Amino acid sequence: MLQFNVLRDQDTTKVNPVIYRNIADCYMKMNAIPAATICYFQAYNVNRENAGLASALVNCLYRMGGPNIQDGLSICDTALFYNPGNHALRRSKAMGFYMNKQYAQADTLYGELFAEGDTSFLTLKYGGASRYLAGRAMDAIDLLEWAYGKDTTDVETNLLLGAALGKTYDRKRAFLLFDQAEKLMQPNEALVNMLLTSRSETLFKDGRQREAEGLLYKAWLANKDRLDLLFRIEREYSNWGPEYKSADDLARALFAKVTFLREYFLTGKKLQGFQRYRSILQYLYEDAFFTNKTELVMIAPDNKKSKISAEDLKSIIDRLPDISQLPEVERKYYQQMEEVFKKRKENGIGSTKSEPLDENSEAGMKAAQKYLDSQKKEEQKSE
Repeated sequence: MLQFNVLRDQDTTKVNPVIYRNIADCYMKMNAIPAATICYFQAYNVNRENAGLASALVNCLYRMGGPNIQDGLSICDTALFYNPGNHALRRSKAMGFYMNKQYAQADTLYGELFAEGDTSFLTLKYGGASRYLAGRAMDAIDLLEWAYGKDTTDVETNLLLGAALGKTYDRKRAFLLFDQAEKLMQPNEALVNMLLTSRSETLFKDGRQREAEGLLYKAWLANKDRLDLLFRIEREYSNWGPEYKSADDLARALFAKVTFLREYFLTGKKLQGFQRYRSILQYLYEDAFFTNKTELVMIAPDNKKSKISAEDLKSIIDRLPDISQLPEVERKYYQQMEEVFKKRKENGIGSTKSEPLDENSEAGMKAAQKYLDSQKKEEQKSE
């Protein structure tokens, strides 16, 4: 590019205009439209008989829009003086009229191109569009039908053909075309999901857990079939109650666990490995019992508060698999945990900031958590 810039700065009468064309092409690849326009004009200005240069310059002017469109039309007229009948230039001129909302003139030019055998997609599409927007809906249908036959996935063609049919004689098909256009306008689902996952995981890594959860929760509210989003939120919260340092964190954990479990129950799938949730839910239920609470506060990722009754929480716990279904080692750890709850009850301890579990029990519970996490991953793979 540097060598082209050096040549560009020399006297245009001593430099082949091809150089300017090459520089302009480079600018186009860089999406530097104004710079490309200047270079195309320098090349065109010393070689106005070159239809290719004229077309490239006009294309740039059209892309910049506004008063540049009229300049593009003027260049088309000049270039056509040297190249009468050139189809590319005539198509450019017709597009200029279309962009300037001079639909009748555009319709005339596209009609002439079509009559001469130009059946390219763009000629058919914009010829039909010009005709429709010029108030000739019925006459536009044939061209738009032909364009639709060449590309059924083009949104504008679907809309224009639907509009023309809706104004004339086939409203039933018009609605089908509108539905198809709406569907085509939707973003790619796989890419949307990739964006959501990537952004949320980056937020988690950046220590912005609340933002990540809010993003995932909003996406779940829009599509409640996405249990994986709830599971990703729930996964951030430990299943061991004594680890929580604040009532706010416990309320958020409770919402995440309860919401995920309620939605999972609705699927009717097996609850293999779901014993893992017993500890945190039992912990909160026991705490409510000791403090004579009939309801527990929950906080959603969007910071809205709600409540769940102790009875409802107990009914969720009762639906979870019994610890007897666990392997012996993991069952032992859960039994140790139950002993801790029993001691709390006997001692009348009613605070979530109660004395910690003994060292063996806590270590065992963490080991059990690790095991059940691996079980959960295996279950997800099998699904």
